[in-house]
Amino acid sequence: MANNNNILGFATNSTFQIPSINIKLETSNYSLWRTTIISTLETFDLDSFMFSRTPPDETRAVQPAITPPTTEPNPSYQQWKKRDRYVLLWLKSTLSERSLSIVARGSSSRTSWLAIETTFQA
Repeated sequence: MANNNNILGFATNSTFQIPSINIKLETSNYSLWRTTIISTLETFDLDSFMFSRTPPDETRAVQPAITPPTTEPNPSYQQWKKRDRYVLLWLKSTLSERSLSIVARGSSSRTSWLAIETTFQA
């Protein structure tokens, strides 16, 4: 019987399921770190958080025929946001203290990933 408590690497009790990575990002190991991170994210079907440009809409129309339409919070967005923050937290756990300053202002996994790539691919 399948365990339905684990969706995309996240248990329903919010336990983070991605394994810890012993490689801490430094200038000298960026290539190794990057391939390890991507492989891990792909294994847990979480790579979309780094590479997808658009999250779900924050709200959804409840009564779209009304002008203006009535909206409510989108549960898909709330779930995406929570998972994205888990991925961001995990990503930060793989950074050295020096590298953490690169993502200090990152508001999502994707923006942090892009900041790291911009810094280390230069």
